[in-house]
Amino acid sequence: MRLSCVAVQPVARAGETLVTQALLTIQAPPRSAGAAMPTALALVLDRSGSMDGPAFDRARAAMRAAMDTMRPEDYLCVVASGRRPELLIPARPVASRTGFRALTNSVSCQDWGPVSSALECAVETLQQVPSEVWPRRALLLTDGWLGAPEHARLRRAAELAASVGVRLDVVLCGSEGDLLALYELARLTLGACRCVNSTEEAHRTGHRWAEDLTQVAASQLELTVASTEGCELTPMAPCRGTRLPDLALGSQTGVGLRLRCDPRAPGVYRMGQVELAYRNASTGIPAVARADIIMEFADHGAQGLEDADDPEVARHLLLDAELESLGQVLSEWRPDRKSAGSAASVLRERAGALQAAGLTETAAMVWKAEAAASSPSRDDPRPFIIEAIARAAEERWLASRGRGQESAPVVGVLGGVGHAVDPNAL
Repeated sequence: MRLSCVAVQPVARAGETLVTQALLTIQAPPRSAGAAMPTALALVLDRSGSMDGPAFDRARAAMRAAMDTMRPEDYLCVVASGRRPELLIPARPVASRTGFRALTNSVSCQDWGPVSSALECAVETLQQVPSEVWPRRALLLTDGWLGAPEHARLRRAAELAASVGVRLDVVLCGSEGDLLALYELARLTLGACRCVNSTEEAHRTGHRWAEDLTQVAASQLELTVASTEGCELTPMAPCRGTRLPDLALGSQTGVGLRLRCDPRAPGVYRMGQVELAYRNASTGIPAVARADIIMEFADHGAQGLEDADDPEVARHLLLDAELESLGQVLSEWRPDRKSAGSAASVLRERAGALQAAGLTETAAMVWKAEAAASSPSRDDPRPFIIEAIARAAEERWLASRGRGQESAPVVGVLGGVGHAVDPNAL
């Protein structure tokens, strides 16, 4: 895992209070370093009466596709809801698929039973697989018609799953009219939800979902930020005690940070430290990456806000505002309708402001992020946002150089054993 942190304001003016932002980027290993360890998957099937018909056919199609995609060394279990949850297949390696396919053809709907109990059973079963089997995920197949009393129980079951490192996702097998159920499930389960409207789409979803398990680079990502004396370093969205999404091989994610520091004499200072705890999917072993975030103070640092009438300072302030907004969207993105709509609105405004200011390349990236968030499938806009933030940070640095600043943005490089970086060596 490689982490880097780019400060928006590359060099601060000595003797003045510093208020700025930074982007922490988490980069996974390339795809060529594929996961060698087996994974574990629990299929949780809602077989209440409302599932009878096309919804159940879609659920079975997704189950079969997931089973067929898994490798022989991967672990699989199947749990069905009912008056009591039924462990149809205990967790075991997928060496022989005959029994699994026979089960998907024979299972049928029954009377209503709490899906939350079936999910808790699946989580308990996943905890019994060998410790080196990682990541562990549960896939809930339902039409979303759970009833209000079940909502609180489902939320507790999802929190239980998260507490032991089991990621929960949902495939909604109902119709297009069940989108409200999709948004509710996304909120309750703390996971990703996808609505499928045909058996062919359900098959593709199950296949891709199981295939993605083998591409996980790190799971259980948990970020902790510590500030030094006289500094206040905080994530733009609360990260302490919460886990970031799993990171796929070759991908990256980012977290926006706010930085406030008391006046300092000229020099290079340590502002704080970030610590990323995660489980390495290629070894199954927990790991920690740490690094210092550093900042340079100089007599020729960025001008203060008293020069706001200066066109160059106005450009600085515009870029600061854009970076703040983009970082907020990056940290708070969720694949539900309310979050996606809010993100698309903010991104639309920011793209217009950047375009009006002549920052066309950065604006183009923000427009791409807005299009992703606005799409019917609510595609993930974060890769475009990260690219836009990187370009805006570069513009901010170029604007600073126009005012006599010669130093490049300070970048903290993290590895398995993080260390401070000399900015003069960058």
